[in-house]
Amino acid sequence: MDPSFEPVAAGQAQELARWLASDRWTFFVRETLTEDEALARVQTLFGPHRELWWIVASGSRVGVIELYDLADPTALFAIRLKSESRRRGFGTAALRWLTQHLFTRGAGLVRIEGQTREDNVAMRGLFRKCGYVHEATYRRGWPTAGGDRLCSVGYAVLREDWERGTTTPVAWTEE
Repeated sequence: MDPSFEPVAAGQAQELARWLASDRWTFFVRETLTEDEALARVQTLFGPHRELWWIVASGSRVGVIELYDLADPTALFAIRLKSESRRRGFGTAALRWLTQHLFTRGAGLVRIEGQTREDNVAMRGLFRKCGYVHEATYRRGWPTAGGDRLCSVGYAVLREDWERGTTTPVAWTEE
């Protein structure tokens, strides 16, 4: 079942906050949010150079995509999927959709970048599956609810690689 993508309107802020507060977000800095905490966060997500999209399947909102820095040469994103909707292909569809959406909306975008925790094996595999390349590891860069810090791992896709269907590996060099 292929999902569809619908813009989140500013008038849906309370609805989105309720949606965010209704699940656990294991691989995000804040795993759980109260509805008030979620509403405060949601209110920062609307504005220039940002987009929010519902991921919809069979009439249900199974996820949300947050797009940031859309006026910069590098756009950033986050994908959240409801617990019961994970490992069902929605992440692959969402990452492929957002990549195409961003690269076809304007010529100024050079690359798209996303980050995840080192232990989010599913997302790291998804990045690779969708043509994103591991570019960075920030040691102990991701705080967790328990106070520990994990590595934050960054992946990106270049416009020219997306257009050609290729991947350009990072030319790692040591100082």
